[in-house]
Amino acid sequence: MVAAALQPQILTIGLNAMVNNVGANFAIAKVGISATNFTPNKDMTALPGELLRVPIMGGVDKGKSLHINAQILGALATPIRAVAFYDENDVPFAIYGAPTGTLTIKEAGERVVLGYDIDFSAVTNGNVTIVQGATDLNLIYDNEIIELVTNHTKAATRHLKLQLALFDKGVITQGYPT
Repeated sequence: MVAAALQPQILTIGLNAMVNNVGANFAIAKVGISATNFTPNKDMTALPGELLRVPIMGGVDKGKSLHINAQILGALATPIRAVAFYDENDVPFAIYGAPTGTLTIKEAGERVVLGYDIDFSAVTNGNVTIVQGATDLNLIYDNEIIELVTNHTKAATRHLKLQLALFDKGVITQGYPT
C-alpha cells in the first residue's frame, strides 16, 4: 500500500514569505508537531497547540511534491495530530491538521521518524527546496528490509483488527480504546 501525499493548507503568511524571497529558492527547514485536532485554513499564522519544532533531517524533491524526514527524540509522549512546515526564518508555510484521528504516536523516550510526502503542486515549480539539519536522516532500504517490514506490518494489522473486533463484541474489555 502506498500512502497518499499530505496536502497541507498553504498559508497566506507562507506565500507572502515566498514572494518576499524573490530570486531565490524558498526553503522548508523545520517541522512542528501538535496533538490538537483541527481543520487548517489559509489565514492561520501558527500551528495550534504546537509542542515541538525540529529541523528537517533529510528529504527528496519529487517534482510536484517533497519527501521530508524529521525525527522527534526525548521524553515527550504525545499523539501527533498535526504538522507544520516552516521556512528558515520560522515562518509557517503550510499546515496539515487532521480534523479527527491521529497521524502517529510519540511514546516517552522513543525516537519517532516522521516521513511525509507533501504535495506542494499548487505553488512549486522547483522553487520550494529542503534545508537539512546537521544530521542526515535520508533512509535507504534494500528489498529484504522492505519485504520484512511489509510482512510484519500486515501481520500486526491482522492482529489489531482481530483484537478490535473482539473488543467490539465485548470479548476483550480492558486495555483498548476508550
